Amino acid sequence: MFRRRSVEKSVPPANDSSRKRRDDTDHSINDKSLSEPNENHVIFLRRKYAFDRCLGSVLLVLTAPLMLVLFVLVKLTSPGPGFYRQTRVGLNGKTFEIIKLRSMVKNAEKPGQAVWCVKHDSRVTWLGKILRKLHLDELPQLWNVAAGEMSLVGPRPERPEICESLAEQIELYYDRNKVKPGVTGLAQVNLPPDETIDDVRRKQILDLRYIEEANWWLDMRMITATAMRMVGVKGEVVMKMMGLCRRDLLRERLDSTDCFDGVCFDGGDDSHWSASKADRELVYAATSRRMLPSPRPTPPP
Repeated sequence: MFRRRSVEKSVPPANDSSRKRRDDTDHSINDKSLSEPNENHVIFLRRKYAFDRCLGSVLLVLTAPLMLVLFVLVKLTSPGPGFYRQTRVGLNGKTFEIIKLRSMVKNAEKPGQAVWCVKHDSRVTWLGKILRKLHLDELPQLWNVAAGEMSLVGPRPERPEICESLAEQIELYYDRNKVKPGVTGLAQVNLPPDETIDDVRRKQILDLRYIEEANWWLDMRMITATAMRMVGVKGEVVMKMMGLCRRDLLRERLDSTDCFDGVCFDGGDDSHWSASKADRELVYAATSRRMLPSPRPTPPP
C-alpha cells in the first residue's frame, strides 16, 4: 500500500543576500547563538530516532485497518487519490516525500502557488475537515517515521519553496532542520495552522525551544497530548494537563532575552491568536538574529 519515494536533493540557502548577511554577522553575536548539541544530546537523538522507527513501525501496523477505512472513505466521497504526497524538507535540508490522507479536492494546489491557511477553505472536503480536526490525515506519516525520514515529535516539515521564502524573513528558520521533522510537535499541538508570517514566528520560538530541550519526558508528554487531541479533547485543556501551556512556554523563551518584562501572550482560543501589535513586534524581535541569534547553517552539499 505504501511505497517509499525519497527525493535526493537538498534545500539551498535562501539567496545570496541572506548568505552575505550571515557571513557579515558579528562573531560576538554568534557566541550567544543556539548552542551546539553536546555529546549527551547527540546520543539522545540517536536513541530517539531508533526508538521512533520501532514505535512508528508498531503504530503503522496497529493503525493500518483504520487508515484503510479512511482511504476508502476519501476515495468514495470525492474524486482523486486517497493518499496525497508532497515534497518536504527534512534533517539537514534533505528533502523527502511526505504522505497524508487527501483532505482537499483534487488538484487543489498548483505547483509553486502555496497559500496561507484560511478558515472555511472551499478546497477542503467535508470529510477532510473532520480528518484535519482530529489530525487523522497525518496518520500515513507513520510510514515516513518507520522509514527514518521523520520523527514522532519534532518541528513540522515544510515545502522547499516555502522554507526558502520564510528563511528570507526569519533568519533562524533553517535551524529547525537540525533535528528530524515530526508528525507532531510542541508548536503544532499548541497553535492553530499558520495564517500570517507572525504565526510562523511564534511557532518558531516553540520549535527552537524543543530543539534545545528535547528529552524523553517531553516527547512522551507530546505524544500523549497528540493522542488526546485526536480523540477530541480541547487543546488548551490538554496543554495545561501536560504542563505545556503555550503562553508559559513563549514567555519563558522570551524572558531568556531579558527584554520582555511585563509582556502577556494571551493566545485566546484554539482558532486564532489575538495578540497586540506590540506583542507581534516582540515575537518578531525574538526570532531575529538580534535577540536569539543562530550560527549560520551549513549549506547542504
